[in-house]
Amino acid sequence: MKTRNLIRTLFTAITLFVATSMNAQSIDGCWDYETKIEGQHVGIRLVIENGQGIILTAAEIPNEKVGAVTIALISAPTPIKVANNKVEIDPDPKKVTLKVTEVDWVAPFKAAIKDDPSVEEKLLEEIEKGLQAGTAQMAEDMMFSGEFTIAKCTKTQLILKDEDGEQMVFVKSDPDSGK
Repeated sequence: MKTRNLIRTLFTAITLFVATSMNAQSIDGCWDYETKIEGQHVGIRLVIENGQGIILTAAEIPNEKVGAVTIALISAPTPIKVANNKVEIDPDPKKVTLKVTEVDWVAPFKAAIKDDPSVEEKLLEEIEKGLQAGTAQMAEDMMFSGEFTIAKCTKTQLILKDEDGEQMVFVKSDPDSGK
């Protein structure tokens, strides 16, 4: 009988330890996720610290006239709510900044840039200006947001499930490393 009680006590202690360890794991850090949506590359970076986060969504937008334009939508600091194994991320689309990060130019633009490298900066400015008016709508459509279940959180991995049960595996990154 004492052995049975000892085993029960040990099992209870292990269960409490595991439950406490899981709940104690913080989602603070820099987390990266990559996927394809409608054939286009999309990258998401969550930078979370003490209940605040910045969400960066980068997407490649094909444009026949210019080339493949990669944009980044960057949220203002936003509250990240974590409770009961759920995380809620809801950046304000009106407080999102749009940046053109890269363009894979079509041949005529490549040639013009080769002849005069200063042309590229002007072209990038024009593209960014042209996209600015639609930033809030793009953020509404593309920015990572919603309520997710935390399926797993370790020192190197954060697995979130959306309301449809789809898993997203985020990998912890070091933004200071340049990667």
